[in-house]
Amino acid sequence: KLFLTRKKALIESKLPPFLSYADAKVGCISHGVIMCIKDFGCIVRFYGDVSGLVPMQELTTECMANPQELFFVGQ
Repeated sequence: KLFLTRKKALIESKLPPFLSYADAKVGCISHGVIMCIKDFGCIVRFYGDVSGLVPMQELTTECMANPQELFFVGQ
């Protein structure tokens, strides 16, 4: 698979990329793309086919009932 991007946040990011699951440690922050939104959080894809769940309580400091209020697929 080959994925190309023009997303400025990904291209100019100063954050370390998650190239493997070993890079994605608890507490680490990186840029990714929302692939799916569920009631309990968002599925986010990173580089190297790495993906994971960001739980709703970790998405924002704002109180929300539904993640689709603030987020969308591809964001």
